[in-house]
Amino acid sequence: MFPATDVALEGFRLTRENPRAVAVWAGIRAIYALTVLLLINALAGDQLSAFVAAMKHVQSLTELSAKAAPLTQVFLTFAPLDLAVQSVLSAACFRTILGPQAPGRFQLALGLDELRLFALNAVSVIAVFAALTLALVISDLVATVAAPAGPVGALLQAVFMAVVFSAGLYAALRLSLTPALTFATGRFAFRESWTATEGKAAPLAGAFLMAAGLAGLVYVLGLVIGASSRAFDPLAEPNWASPGELVYAAWMAGIGELIAVIVTAPGAVAARLLAARAVDRA
Repeated sequence: MFPATDVALEGFRLTRENPRAVAVWAGIRAIYALTVLLLINALAGDQLSAFVAAMKHVQSLTELSAKAAPLTQVFLTFAPLDLAVQSVLSAACFRTILGPQAPGRFQLALGLDELRLFALNAVSVIAVFAALTLALVISDLVATVAAPAGPVGALLQAVFMAVVFSAGLYAALRLSLTPALTFATGRFAFRESWTATEGKAAPLAGAFLMAAGLAGLVYVLGLVIGASSRAFDPLAEPNWASPGELVYAAWMAGIGELIAVIVTAPGAVAARLLAARAVDRA
């Protein structure tokens, strides 16, 4: 029987047994977040402030899109760096659970494992974007064709969206072990994940949903604690490089890494349980 609860709690077990490693990973994420925040403030601080102000007083989506347009290029520039940091830290998490242990401390390394995860993350982002775009295009076509049918047409569109959502969720669950198995086997493991998760979509969904719920609680707690740094900084909102904003960004980045461990670790232990042959062979 698949131990869904144990799988969901793997991130907490990892954190309890390796507190220094997780703290270092969180520190790396915090340093990266501060660096990006300072660079964005230098490159597009005024545009970012205008966009945030527009979000608080939304007049129209057109106005909001216009405020966001100057920031698009800036955020796209940092996207590959964010994927790289995520790949290095994910590999460290997988290495802690699946081995082999890195020669240095805290399971951090730069090598082919990290490069493969970076490529996998990039492909996943592109694939999800393409799938969402295709689904929206088809949904618009269905809405156009079904419009003359009135309520029946609206029902058809709702059914189509429900089918697309269900199919996407099922595919995501069947491929959810791909990152961990890619790390373990040293090759892109889409097929291995699909095979290992056959008949296990429901218990995996339960484990991941439980982990996501726990991660949400950690986020809320971190948000409440982190907000205190802004309460004593009157310049926090207008100035993105103010002390309070920097402390808040570093704190939430560290909380973000803890959340990443909580939601990443279950995939690694599930891979070890469901694809033992592939993991052991690697």
